[in-house]
Amino acid sequence: STLPDSVLVSPLSAVPAGMAGASFTHEEFYPSTSATALRTGVPVAEEDYARRAHALGVAGMVTYGLRSAVSVPMTSAGSFTGVLYAADAQPLRFGESEIAFLQQLANVLSSAMSQSASKQKVLFQARHDALTGLPNRGVLRTAIETSLAAALPAGGETGLLLLDLDGFKDVNDSLGHAAGDLVLEQVAMRLSAAAGKGSLVARLGGDEFAVCFGARTSAAQLEAAADRLTGALLTPFDVAGLGVPLSASIGLVVAPDHGSDASTLLRHADVAMYRAKAQRTGWAMYDEQVDHARAVRLTSISELRQAIRDGDLELHYQPIVTLSDGRCAEVEALVRWRHATRGLIYPGDFVPLAEQTGLIGELTAWVIERAVSDLEGWRGHGRPLRCAVNLSVDALTHRSIARDLVDRVIEHRDIITVEITESALADARATRTLRELAAAGVSCAIDDFGTGYSSLAALKSLPVSTLKIDREFVRDLVSSSQDLAIIRSVVQLAAALSLAVIAEGVETLATGERLAEMGIELAQGFYYARPMPAADVGAWLAAHDSSRPADRR
Repeated sequence: STLPDSVLVSPLSAVPAGMAGASFTHEEFYPSTSATALRTGVPVAEEDYARRAHALGVAGMVTYGLRSAVSVPMTSAGSFTGVLYAADAQPLRFGESEIAFLQQLANVLSSAMSQSASKQKVLFQARHDALTGLPNRGVLRTAIETSLAAALPAGGETGLLLLDLDGFKDVNDSLGHAAGDLVLEQVAMRLSAAAGKGSLVARLGGDEFAVCFGARTSAAQLEAAADRLTGALLTPFDVAGLGVPLSASIGLVVAPDHGSDASTLLRHADVAMYRAKAQRTGWAMYDEQVDHARAVRLTSISELRQAIRDGDLELHYQPIVTLSDGRCAEVEALVRWRHATRGLIYPGDFVPLAEQTGLIGELTAWVIERAVSDLEGWRGHGRPLRCAVNLSVDALTHRSIARDLVDRVIEHRDIITVEITESALADARATRTLRELAAAGVSCAIDDFGTGYSSLAALKSLPVSTLKIDREFVRDLVSSSQDLAIIRSVVQLAAALSLAVIAEGVETLATGERLAEMGIELAQGFYYARPMPAADVGAWLAAHDSSRPADRR
């Protein structure tokens, strides 16, 4: 059969519909065939509008020159999504074959519309935050670059604002994450209303939001916007009838004064935001002279995170020897950061940064996995060794970090020894983790013993196996009677508690001999070997074994 001269697809969400140069509204044709097709789910045909125009209430159809029509329902996944409506100037134009053809066409169109809707949904989800519906970081960066391209060539300015909620962690901890989500949804709505036209509000993750303003936004306008946004959050947020008060810290940047690309502006806004949070000023404009140190720190954090994930770290190993025969008893793993421009960075310069920023878990996990890999390699070449790995107090006390690290260490307890600093003894959460490790058969040692403020009661009750005397007391042992007395007292304490002792920082033969005379069994230091890459350990072991006197092997 011949396809009718005019075909109209009418999705349920569409208000106007057009056909053959004429325009119709739902009210004009839905009361007849389309409404019935939607209600019944089957095609509905009208043979001649002219014969029943008055009864159908569709006299307008005849006015438009239409005599016959058919409405075919469109379905997707069992739900009606619209109507395929066809009409013609001649009566009796829609028989069974025409309706069957239109039904096939409706199915094809419905499938195409469904696929298009699915693609649009996927695209939306990829570009928006699932909780608040706000644009995400990727959309924000595009908006910033667009504003820069519009403003800077003409000598204009554009602004960016970064916002972090103060006290939001307490909401999650005390009321639960569901309550926290409700608060974030309300925050998103308030920020969107207060930001004003021409701005883009985005959620970057957690409780961090950003607002990108259009071209020609001055510093004064940005400050006024910061005041509006701060004020919008003053009213407590409603969570099941409970008023939850929150405030915000906001960092402001203006291009080109504070940067001329998205990455620089975001970084500087982050720095200004943390200054506002530290000083409790509500908001702060980026100031290069004031914020330079913070900017350097944030850059270091970003670089360290990337170094951990890209494997740009190294493990060096320092042997621990038995004083009685010179045998290598185990090694200590010491992490190094091979930086592209700063060279080899030692742990004292980046481990505290990892602890402060929550990266210590990833860093320690990397150290354990790399150490296990190296140990297995040496074992495969006939060099079975144990390895001591340092665990910081932060790693032992952070709930999710500690759980992961405990599992890793327990899995490799036959080759891994844990070293903790003396300060861990003063933290109840850290000692609970240590007891769990010891109960699972993990050997634990207290590093740098004598430099902290350890409790002897805690030491007596903790399941540690070794004390490591700090190099500060070992370095001048031969010439200092005070250091000698301190080391003797540590040896006596260890003996009373059935603990082994390792002396760190041995740099001369005389020091090693004096330590052996005092009954210390193990030592490490530059006299025996400096920390070395894993690739050099095998050669050192071979050379060390060959240099030991025969009667001491």
